[in-house]
Amino acid sequence: MKPFQVFVAFLMLQAVAAAVLPAAGLGVAELRCEQDVNPLGVDVPQPGLGWVLQSTGRSETQTAYRVLAASTPELLARDQGDLWDSGRVASDETVGITYRGRRLQSSQQVFWKVQVWDGSGRTAGWSPAGAWTMGVLDADDWHARWITDPELLRLQRSLAGHRSEDAADPNSKKWVQITNPRANDTLLVRREFTVRPDLRRAVAQICGLGQYELTLNGVRAPQGLFSPGWTKYDKTCLYDTLDVTALLRPGVNAAGLTLAGGMYNVQEGRYVKFVTGFRPLTAIGQIRLEYSDGTVETVGTDEQWRVASGP
Repeated sequence: MKPFQVFVAFLMLQAVAAAVLPAAGLGVAELRCEQDVNPLGVDVPQPGLGWVLQSTGRSETQTAYRVLAASTPELLARDQGDLWDSGRVASDETVGITYRGRRLQSSQQVFWKVQVWDGSGRTAGWSPAGAWTMGVLDADDWHARWITDPELLRLQRSLAGHRSEDAADPNSKKWVQITNPRANDTLLVRREFTVRPDLRRAVAQICGLGQYELTLNGVRAPQGLFSPGWTKYDKTCLYDTLDVTALLRPGVNAAGLTLAGGMYNVQEGRYVKFVTGFRPLTAIGQIRLEYSDGTVETVGTDEQWRVASGP
């Protein structure tokens, strides 16, 4: 091949490479909400957003960004931010971007994406879509009550001299004593419920003290081990938000909770000891069922749950 032909071939290869590379060397590799990727249970009304940049060149700098947040993935795909459109913001910030869109609701799912510009004013287009799910933002959004075994409750009252040290106060109007009482080191509670066809999404919010394990139709839900996290229980009780859509089916379903004492049943003092019966094993939880026609049903802990001794 002659030198001139080699030079022409080189120019053609450059043109092809330019055609397949993005318009800018700066793009977004990862979206994060409250420092996590696609988090569940965000209970901050205005979450902090951020992203990780990627570049095909050296010394690339973000000079501007635009955030779109939508209530459905379809709207987001059409570049319609019905929840928030930040517009183009001149900034090199990539963390701590406060969501400033429409007020979010408990359990709401938000879909979002980001566009960034480099120092030359070029953009590689929109990032891949991310999502986050809100937690419970208001106490009135708990459509559930604390449940426990009355036998364990009576034992705790006798040990504590009728003094409750729980954040879940047995004298509260939201406390329900469920039937078929039996005291044991661990406790099983269970309820059946019906799911209609065309279920779009199901979200569970659960707090079981001291530790809990949730199963739906005999399959363990995707919570972590030793859930919820250990706290000073007379001041703070944590809950988990779980997407359980894949574990439900049309017709009759069964939800089960296994409760155990853990650090919840450790008495204070010079020497820490695990004990049985110091506090009644207890739980609060709800499963939010969202259907394609827009209707929502909630299955919360109440007197319809049944209790039995556990392993």
